[in-house]
Parts: sequence; C-alpha cells; structure tokens
Amino acid sequence: MKVFILGGNGLLGRRIKEFFINKNNFKIYSITKENYKKFKNKKCNIFINANGNSSRHIGNSNPIRDFKKSIKTTYQSVFDYKFDNYIFLSSIDVYEEKNSPSLKRENSNINISKISNYGLNKLISENIVKHYAKKYIILRLGPVLDSRIKKNHVYDIINSNKVFVNKYTRTSFVSGKIIPKILYSLIKKRKFNSTYNVCGNNLISYNKIDKILKFNSNFDVSKIRQAIGANTKKLQNDLNINIDTLDVIQDFYKDLYS
Repeated sequence: MKVFILGGNGLLGRRIKEFFINKNNFKIYSITKENYKKFKNKKCNIFINANGNSSRHIGNSNPIRDFKKSIKTTYQSVFDYKFDNYIFLSSIDVYEEKNSPSLKRENSNINISKISNYGLNKLISENIVKHYAKKYIILRLGPVLDSRIKKNHVYDIINSNKVFVNKYTRTSFVSGKIIPKILYSLIKKRKFNSTYNVCGNNLISYNKIDKILKFNSNFDVSKIRQAIGANTKKLQNDLNINIDTLDVIQDFYKDLYS
C-alpha cells in the first residue's frame, strides 16, 4: 500500500512516517516543499495531509497567512495528487470555544460566526476534503504534547519563557506518539468517511502542569480562563482507546529527561 505524507518532515508527519515505515505492506513517501513537484499527478492508496499551519496564534492574528498555509495547500493537494483515501489532520478548534468540552462532539452543529479564525480555516479545509475525497478520515486533534515540540504553552514552560495563558485554564493533551497508532487502527478497521476527536478525555490546569514539570512559570494573568478539550466517546467506542491527559504529561516528562 502506497502512502504519501504531505508535511512528512513536520512534527506529526515525522511521527506518522516513523510508525508506518515499520509496518508490513506500507510504502511511505514523504512530500515536502523541496520535492512537492516530483510527486505531482502521482497515485497513492492513502494520502495523509499533515501539513498546514499548526499555530493558533498565527491563525487567529493573521488569517490570510493561515489561509495560504492551510486552506490553499489542502485545495491544491486534492488536485495535485491522485489517491484512493484522504486523511486530514484537523483541530478541535473547529468548535465554539465557549462550549463545554463534553458538548464538542463530531456531529455537533457548528456556528461558524462563533469560532476562531484558526478554527474556521480548519473547518473549511475539512469540507474541501469531504467534497473531493470519496473516502476520507478526519482527525480533530487537541493540543499535542511531544518531546520534539518547538512551540505551545508547555514549550514555553520548559524553556522558562513567559506563558501567555491563564494558569487556571484547563486543557487536555494528546501525545504525538499515539496519533500514528490511532490512524493505523482506523485504516485497518476501514473507518472511512468518519471524523474523530483525538485528545485527552480529562482536563488539567496549566498551574498543575507547571508543578508536574517542576517549574515556576510566569503566566499571563490577563488571559481569560478556558476549558480546552472535546468529547472523545466516539474514539473510545470505536477503538477502545482512552487518552488520559495526566499520563500524557507524565510520559512527556520522562521523555524530556531520559
């Protein structure tokens, strides 16, 4: 089975490539800016879009830049490559921020006037995929925690930077290492034309995360308190996978200092 990974050198693209390359019957090809044209018009069984802007700050402060890095590249990909199945890595930011995580289900009605610029661009990209791909899987990812991270609030904590979030904001996390395993299971079970929330099923405050990681960070007290997560019952029911945010943080701590 031939697999193209767009953004194969990025954080999640690399994780997916490293996982799938050790599986039988999978031939993995990483597509980057450098070799993009080389693969144009070529055929694959599975096309994985791990590309696009992953920075919420950029997406919300500069939506035009986010449009070019996310929507434009997604639109181009469905015409530049031939594929049987398309997998898109999206975000739980497609939901309304004020809603409780338990209400953020895959089949929720989303009021686009109440979601962030970043979430809107992800949602538009999802619909491009649904429109042009006969078979697809969409993963709406929560905040990703990985020893290779180069940005996010935890990155700021471990690098002793100012952390631009309210310390009482509660968040869920998903490990970058488990995302390829989830993807592989969904492909093997042929769960196509489906969308899944992929994040921790419980929330932990940044204040507690700071203590677990043994730092004493400078948080931005002007930021509003939030609850960042989504309903993961569909993932639990279909794959029997239960992601615990505390376990993700503790594993990250071990990886960081091993």
